[in-house]
Amino acid sequence: MENLEQQISSARKNKIPGNFPADVKIPYIALEDIGSCIAYIFNHPKKYKSKTVDLIGDFVSGTEVADELNKIAGYRSFVYRQASKLMLRLFKPSIYRLRQYLEQLGYPPYVSEVLKAMEDSKKDFKTMNIKSFLESCKSIGKP
Repeated sequence: MENLEQQISSARKNKIPGNFPADVKIPYIALEDIGSCIAYIFNHPKKYKSKTVDLIGDFVSGTEVADELNKIAGYRSFVYRQASKLMLRLFKPSIYRLRQYLEQLGYPPYVSEVLKAMEDSKKDFKTMNIKSFLESCKSIGKP
């Protein structure tokens, strides 16, 4: 989620730059949530021994992020703008490959493992969603 904060703070004319299509849902997790989840796991070693824990705080598109920012800011009209697929392929090949993967994952029907991981993260670790994360960002501010 911290990557979003950087994208938003570098937005010009309220256009949030992104590497993925505006309607592709992306799984996000906040660093704060990762830290608290790790602390919890270390305090409950028997429960998590030899287990993999998938953490997802929220699963949202760039358009949904912009919509949430507009609600929080109140007066700005944020819009998510995706990078050109060709430019990514030429200049950021690793991001291009990630985009291809997320395009498979981020359109309906959604992969059940992603939805389950998000549900488990909320239930077991109380991870924050995009709204609560954006509201906590100092760089965004309110009117």
